[in-house]
Amino acid sequence: SDKGFPEDSTMVFRAAIGDAKDGESTVVFPRVPSGTYAIAVLHDENRNGRMDKGLFSLPKEGYGFSNDAMGLMGPPGFDNAGFRCGSDTVSVTIRIRY
Repeated sequence: SDKGFPEDSTMVFRAAIGDAKDGESTVVFPRVPSGTYAIAVLHDENRNGRMDKGLFSLPKEGYGFSNDAMGLMGPPGFDNAGFRCGSDTVSVTIRIRY
């Protein structure tokens, strides 16, 4: 949802956990209704279910967003990370930043 993206996990349409192999992970979301979506990815290295942050609240774990969106002083907004999903299959590649 554009409300709460990307930090309010109670507002997500769907969430998934995928294992990484050889530096890649694939997650499939079947039967997604047409609409505008944004994806946030966290490489939760210590599996504590949250983004660990260090000095000045900088991320200590890998993260990424659809459209390779970046925020200026924090995460990007839904408008920057959003993409349209119609009736066709959509493949989204997200670069993880460390």
